[in-house]
Amino acid sequence: MRILTRRLLSGLAATAAAAALVITTGVTPAHAGRSGIAHTRAGNGFTGAAGMAQFYDLGEKFTLFDWEPDGAGVYVYWMIDGVNQPGIYFGGGSGQSQEFNKSIPEGRVVNFRVCLRDGGVIQADTCSVWANAVA
Repeated sequence: MRILTRRLLSGLAATAAAAALVITTGVTPAHAGRSGIAHTRAGNGFTGAAGMAQFYDLGEKFTLFDWEPDGAGVYVYWMIDGVNQPGIYFGGGSGQSQEFNKSIPEGRVVNFRVCLRDGGVIQADTCSVWANAVA
């Protein structure tokens, strides 16, 4: 009986200590974010996967990649929880990439698609399907 009582009391003490930590410091279990990736499609004379966008949940940043020497840049349409955000453009040239740091609260859903942009015009046939991630 004493062993059972001691085990119950130590379990209650551990639970109370954990609750006090959450209350006093605001520390809660870590949120599991999810990264995402999208590739452009072939269309309008452009090859498939000529551009790529990757969203990293750690740090909430996009990296845009231009893989082909086709003269086109890479453009990303994106949303947070279904609300459109200003597009992101990278025209740095073939074999180049650029990171774009965005401040997105943890747990928010990020949807995005990548397209090629040539001469200031989005090449709609090259746009990927919508990818999703969680910040």
